[in-house]
Order: sequence, then C-alpha cells, then structure tokens
Amino acid sequence: MLKKANNVQCTWELDGPGLLLGAKGKLLLQIGRKKVYSKSRLSKAEVREKKAQSELRPEFYMRIGGLNYWRFKDNWYSDDDNLKVDEIEALINSYGLQLKKRISAAKTAAAASRVPDGSLRVMIPEDVRHAVWQRDAGSCRSCGSESELQYDHLIPVSMGGANSVDNLQILCGPCNRRKGASVV
Repeated sequence: MLKKANNVQCTWELDGPGLLLGAKGKLLLQIGRKKVYSKSRLSKAEVREKKAQSELRPEFYMRIGGLNYWRFKDNWYSDDDNLKVDEIEALINSYGLQLKKRISAAKTAAAASRVPDGSLRVMIPEDVRHAVWQRDAGSCRSCGSESELQYDHLIPVSMGGANSVDNLQILCGPCNRRKGASVV
C-alpha cells in the first residue's frame, strides 16, 4: 500500500577521502530518528540527477525494513507492495484528483448560504444530455450495462453540483443506487 511518508530527509555523505572530483558517497535517509545509509555509492552529480528526475517521475531511493522509499515532486512515499514506477505515479495522481474533487465539493457547499435541496433542481439541458450520452457511448460508465440508464451527477445537486458535461455521467439504475448521493 502506498503511503505518504512524513519526516523523511535525504542527505549525501562521503565515506572516505572526499577531496577528489567525482568522489562517491552514500545516501543517508533519515525517517524520524531512524538513520539508514544506502548500500550503493553515488557521486554528488548522480545524487543531484536523482533529485532532478524525481521532479518528473517517482524515483526509488532505497528499501528499509520492508518498505520501498520513493521521492516525487519533493514529497516522500513508501510502499510495501514492490510497486513499479508507473504504478506509483498513477496512485499519486489518482489521490490528487480525488482530493481536488473533495475540495471542490467542500468549497461549493461552503459558498452556498444553504445546501441546495431537490426543489432547486433544474432540468438537464438537452445539449448537455446529448454530449454526455455521446461521451459515455450510451452505456453505464461503471459496469457497461445498456439498460435502465440514468444521468448521474459526480458532485450531487444536493452538494451544489452543476448540470454540466464535466459533472454528469451515465450509470445504470443498480450502479447509481449503489453510489447514492456521494461524491465519486
């Protein structure tokens, strides 16, 4: 499971005579009070390159006590599933999108003087319904069913969600009932 790792610091230390250009040292990962040195030796330039690469994609640093430690965009993560770089990146990006949706829903609800109720519902415009139907290919986005289809709000109207193409999806009745009035 991928988790954000807090209290992680990474430094580079020479482990021998260090006046030579291109001298190699070891990475020191400090997690809270625990300090662990890397087994491999890297030059200072290699360490800088590793940090630069971590701005573009998750970069593996070392395995400590059954956890793999990764750096991505100045944040540290640990996983115990031996995930690959693309899997780490997908999970981090997925979490970011979910967080943005929750923040957006919370801001919408906070900005409203009261939470809208069903009496404020406005019919979904025909052009919006058509665009959503085309985008979702006339089938449930969750299970692919083509029966008992309904328009579903990603951010429910009860939480301030709009009748926009970006906030609507096609779901079948069972999937829509399972979802309920929650934010996806």
